[in-house]
Amino acid sequence: MELHRKFVISNEDNYIYSKNGGVGFNAYTSNDVTNYQILLPANRLEIWAKLESDRLKNPILREYYTERDVVLEERRMRVENRGLGILREKYLDAAFPEGHPYRMPVIGYEKNLGFLDLEKTKTFFKNYYDPQRMVIAIVGSLDFDKTEKILRNYFGDLKKEVFNP
Repeated sequence: MELHRKFVISNEDNYIYSKNGGVGFNAYTSNDVTNYQILLPANRLEIWAKLESDRLKNPILREYYTERDVVLEERRMRVENRGLGILREKYLDAAFPEGHPYRMPVIGYEKNLGFLDLEKTKTFFKNYYDPQRMVIAIVGSLDFDKTEKILRNYFGDLKKEVFNP
């Protein structure tokens, strides 16, 4: 699993964004949304569109197992080693019926995380990171027509999957 390291440039996107005036690059996941955000100068929209459309069309998961282990450690720190984390999981178990998506903690259970493999994750990505489920929000001093043209150019060919969970 360590052979991938020679092909990885960690945080490459962050570096490119920083070199182009980007700040505040962040991502988070909740029960209902995965959010990626960045503040960039208006004249760098095309760089953002190229990077993010490529992330969606050609996900390269070289650091998959390393990142999975980071999530496992984060779970241990935030849930298993803190009373409030354990209490929250007990609350979710009591508040939502078996099979309800809100019953599952956002970070997942350790027993499940350990079994996650690359192929299952790719299938999840293909099923859920679909253009029909996405919203792109852009705010700033941008020309609407130019912005739409850039977005259509980079995101217009995203494949729509037929999937109904």
